[in-house]
Amino acid sequence: MLNPEFKAKWVAALESGEYSQTRSKLHNNSGYCCLGVACVVAGAEFKTVGGNWRIAIRNGEVISDEDVALSSEFLYEIGLTHGEQASLYHMNDGSGIKGDDDYIPPHSFKEIAAWIKENL
Repeated sequence: MLNPEFKAKWVAALESGEYSQTRSKLHNNSGYCCLGVACVVAGAEFKTVGGNWRIAIRNGEVISDEDVALSSEFLYEIGLTHGEQASLYHMNDGSGIKGDDDYIPPHSFKEIAAWIKENL
């Protein structure tokens, strides 16, 4: 179960309009994905490694796997499952081919915040 205090801060951040939204990365020059905003809410900073990968680091520990997902340890800490992370990733970026039954269009931060409120 998603930590209620973290959930409230994450939803507020997604609804704030403070963060520009990007796709396919936790953070890049265009902004953040919804999971990247979760890293910021948790107090992480993004560092560039390996040329153009940006990883989230908090208190000297990496809390992201590469630059597209959260580490298992961080997911456990905030109470998010790998399946829930995948759902959020697909909502942020979109998934599938438009017109297919399994197509998921990209969602805005406000839509994702509403989903988090209702489902997590």
